Amino acid sequence: MDAGNGGSARVQDGATGSRDLFRGAIDNLVAPYIAELKTEGFGFDSQAWQRVFGATDAQREYLESAVAALEDVNKHAVLQN
Repeated sequence: MDAGNGGSARVQDGATGSRDLFRGAIDNLVAPYIAELKTEGFGFDSQAWQRVFGATDAQREYLESAVAALEDVNKHAVLQN
């Protein structure tokens, strides 16, 4: 196995892993927490979140869509609180 190719594969896998870690954190921790806060009457400003954490526009949009999906499920009483 060529060491150059192995190193390149690791860099690519690391980038994918980082993206998967972000999406996993949003899907399993951040979005459910925000959705629950919103059901309790608290607000959440995704643009402020983006500024504070230095997130990209794509990351902010991903967060907004994940929260919206959970809110839509809650509106239709599919999830019990």
